[in-house]
This record gives sequence, C-alpha cells and structure tokens, in this order.
Amino acid sequence: MTNETTILLRGREITIPGLALADSARLWPELCELDQGINFSNLDKRLPAAIAVIHAAVQRVDSSITLDELEAELSIRDLRRVLMAIAAKSTLPQIAQS
Repeated sequence: MTNETTILLRGREITIPGLALADSARLWPELCELDQGINFSNLDKRLPAAIAVIHAAVQRVDSSITLDELEAELSIRDLRRVLMAIAAKSTLPQIAQS
C-alpha cells in the first residue's frame, strides 16, 4: 500500500499528483519562491504561489476544478503537506520546509 497525499474537494478525495514538465516550467518563479519556505510570517506573500502550484497539480486530476474553488476548500493546515507531496512526485527540491 502506498502512502498517497490526498485532499477533499467537492466532497471527494483527490490524490495529489506531481507537476507536469510544462507546469513546472510555467510555474518556475513560484517554485523558486516557495523553495525559500512558507510559514505564518510570510504566508500572505507566498500563498498566491502555493495556490498556483497546488492548482496546477490538482488540475491534472480534474481540470474542471477552478482556482476559486480550490482557494475556498483547501485548508491552510494542508499547504505544506500538499506542497511537499507535489515536490516529491515532481522530483523537485523539497519546498516549504522552513
């Protein structure tokens, strides 16, 4: 059994995938920003980058999920866990560690 990272959206469990290469290239500035860490003292500045990265990953599972919908349903406590899963599955540096 694998230890998949999931979130609840639209009342269903979504398994978080990695980013596609095109998404990684498009979101490179956001990924570099998040590589500096995300915590409560910088959450206001880094939240847009985190949401953009998570949205790109989630859209690989369900392309109909909107950014607004993700922002409305995603919990702050899930940010790091989801970002770490995306980084691990995308073979990116481990973001959001600080």
